[in-house]
Amino acid sequence: WWVMVPSATALRSGSSGVEPRVRFGLEGRAALVTGAGSAIGRAVSVALAREGVRVALMGRSGQALDTVAEEISGRGGVAYVVPTDVSDEELVEQAVAKAESQAGALDFLVNSAGITCPNW
Repeated sequence: WWVMVPSATALRSGSSGVEPRVRFGLEGRAALVTGAGSAIGRAVSVALAREGVRVALMGRSGQALDTVAEEISGRGGVAYVVPTDVSDEELVEQAVAKAESQAGALDFLVNSAGITCPNW
């Protein structure tokens, strides 16, 4: 979530100086992250929360989601736990409604859940 860009001063002077940590202006937004209990989903959730995003954590393991939510809140962020199985469309619809009731209108979705399809 950080970008390295040349500073205005560096551009004017012709030097190669860079300013780290340019923010993307996500503060105050809400996101739903599937697969938020581990790996990439967890990392994305923590990064979004660091940027001031209210994060609805979706995944099958409520315990793993609770751990991520505690990590986020321990850093001053806001997270909501929404356990569900993303392979079940009806459960997903219910979970999205719950996420919206907790976090408010969702601004974006990060699909990070992995599903095994035995018939492929």
